[in-house]
Amino acid sequence: MKNIYLLIFTLLLSLNSKGDQLVCLSKSTAEKASKIINQQELILLFCGCCDEEPQVVKVISTKIINDCNFEVVVTYQTLEGLTSSKSVDLAYVWMEDPNDSNKGVTIGQVLNLDHNPCISFDEVKNKLEENIEKSIIR
Repeated sequence: MKNIYLLIFTLLLSLNSKGDQLVCLSKSTAEKASKIINQQELILLFCGCCDEEPQVVKVISTKIINDCNFEVVVTYQTLEGLTSSKSVDLAYVWMEDPNDSNKGVTIGQVLNLDHNPCISFDEVKNKLEENIEKSIIR
């Protein structure tokens, strides 16, 4: 019986751990990520592990805050023109692949950080196209 509870507890922890993979960073990693994000005109915010819609945003600026170690906060403008800021998980911040403009990579992949974006870029692209079609139909 103890083993069953231990198994359930472990499974719950593993399910929960997908949400915040690359939020708490070393100062060096946060600085590198901030620099990469600032060099992008547009980024795609999309958590493949979560139930949310992909969001293409225009990067305005980034800053590093000292919270749980260090976090990258992105200030951005949505395609609708709204400005917002949020702490980002590098596992779910997508950019154009520097080696292939037809593909995308996460900031975590660019920095060679161990993570699971839970979805391939082709799947992200399909979800984004679905959202665009839905917004056109409305």
